Amino acid sequence: MKHALIAVALVLLPGSAAADIDTIAAAMERDDAGAVAAFIADGGDIDAVMSGGRFDGSPLLHLAARVNATRSATLLIEAGARLDTRSRKSGATALHAAALQGNADLMDRLIAAGADPNALSNFGEAPLHHAVAFGHHKAVTLLLHHGADPNHSQSDEGPPIMITARMAHPPVRQALGLSPMPDPAGAIVRELIANGADVHARDARGDTVLDHWMYRICNEADTDGADIVDLLLDSGALLDKDKLRGFLDIGRSLDNVECDRLAPLVEQEQL
Repeated sequence: MKHALIAVALVLLPGSAAADIDTIAAAMERDDAGAVAAFIADGGDIDAVMSGGRFDGSPLLHLAARVNATRSATLLIEAGARLDTRSRKSGATALHAAALQGNADLMDRLIAAGADPNALSNFGEAPLHHAVAFGHHKAVTLLLHHGADPNHSQSDEGPPIMITARMAHPPVRQALGLSPMPDPAGAIVRELIANGADVHARDARGDTVLDHWMYRICNEADTDGADIVDLLLDSGALLDKDKLRGFLDIGRSLDNVECDRLAPLVEQEQL
């Protein structure tokens, strides 16, 4: 059956030379496994890099992961495509792209083939950053299971736990063209902490994840944030009461009743 599929695809893509890179990229957007199989059988460069267009600088495997073309990516992996090739623009690997999509099946295939779960992009972000930022709990769990370091980062944003508050914010997601968080942020925060995420970590501005969540509650009336603040405090996060007072002032100026839930923390003794 597999050989028949390749034969049909070769008829659809005639000529002695492999299909040109733009044609195969279009096939990947459709996850046309037949066309990709034909490209491979015809001697196409499986590590080719896109030049021009919206996928400029993307190796084929990265492109396949980026457009969620699991069948096409699997064919490239099985054909021996390099797993460490990176987008020329971002330095992201195919595993970064699959994590961004939350494609746990493809992530599992990439890691099984030898992809590095701790590879850093040009921005100092690991695949775990992408899975966390785009709200994919299953992808987060998979990466941690396969040895992703929850504190591995050279990003100004800090380790993955630092971005949970910002990326869960609906206006931020809307501005980036993203759908609402597919999985609850609290579940992801809990998963990261259970696997050793440092609740004391700070970003380049010196803020902690607790600071970010308190700000979000007071500035944006987040209804789930208070439970995450409790989780962080129970996990040993240190409360900066001066910052909290500033956040409470913001909340009062916005008549934000959700922020009022944090007011008792000002009088609470730090453990």
